[in-house]
Amino acid sequence: MNNMEDEIEQDDMKLSISEVSKLTGITPSNLRFFESEGLLEVPREGSGRRVYTRRAMSELAAVICMKKTGMDLKDLKHFFQLVREGEDSLQERYQMLKDHYESILQRLDELEKIRNYSKIKMDYIGQCCEAYEKGLPAPKLDPAYLNSFLQQIQNMQH
Repeated sequence: MNNMEDEIEQDDMKLSISEVSKLTGITPSNLRFFESEGLLEVPREGSGRRVYTRRAMSELAAVICMKKTGMDLKDLKHFFQLVREGEDSLQERYQMLKDHYESILQRLDELEKIRNYSKIKMDYIGQCCEAYEKGLPAPKLDPAYLNSFLQQIQNMQH
């Protein structure tokens, strides 16, 4: 950004660390940690007080999102170092995000398998509860159900 854009941005939004903490639910110590690790660049007033501008808030949103997707601190630091390098790092940032996106898709696939297994197990235990409440023996596993259950276990291994 040029100096005029920086000045406009500074005037556009000025939040203190406590205001950002209240808005986001992130503790001031975690906000300071993000800054100390190079994940955020937060300008300061003459007195040294942190001033969260629109740009800093945009970076914070990116940090939170990427952190929630499971990106580790080392990769987050590298990504935001690349951001600070500017347009010359666009290709590397794109590749990082593309690779991370692929890992998210793999994790979603794993979670889908776990969800399916959990549903099968929950349904069977629910049937057992109903039988118990009626004083009946636990239902026997029907072969199709057992095969489905075993298939889910097998899918979780791959």
